[in-house]
Amino acid sequence: MDPDLVTYLDRRFSEQSNELRQMMVVQSAEIRLELRQEMAAQSTELRTEMAAQSNGLQQMIEAQGSEMKRQFREMHVLIEGLGGQIEMVSEGVSANYEAHQRLHLELGRQFEEVKSMYRAPITEIARQAQNHDRRMDALEGRVADLALPTPERDR
Repeated sequence: MDPDLVTYLDRRFSEQSNELRQMMVVQSAEIRLELRQEMAAQSTELRTEMAAQSNGLQQMIEAQGSEMKRQFREMHVLIEGLGGQIEMVSEGVSANYEAHQRLHLELGRQFEEVKSMYRAPITEIARQAQNHDRRMDALEGRVADLALPTPERDR
């Protein structure tokens, strides 16, 4: 072959190789940016959902606290109404104490239900984060494979 042609072809192949490397670097940066933006958006969305669930839980706890206050007020009225009848007061207090205990147990059970409701979303969030991490690692690996020439590819 003509040496000038060989030199020309070598130069052209070298230029093409450099252009491809530059394109891969730019594309890998764009992919990383897109992934970061997607992860930031999902993180914001998850925080919003968690805040909404937290507000709902707070409202439920406040409502149950109001119910307890109402029951305590009723108990006070009942005690005043019974006046001097100690036996009846004792029976009323005992009955209200049992109701309070049931309410306490029910609130405890409901609180445990609420906690268990959060376990699944938190587990799902952790799973999604792991999936994102694996996808990011795989994409970075692919980008790294594309960006770094190997002796087998240069042949």
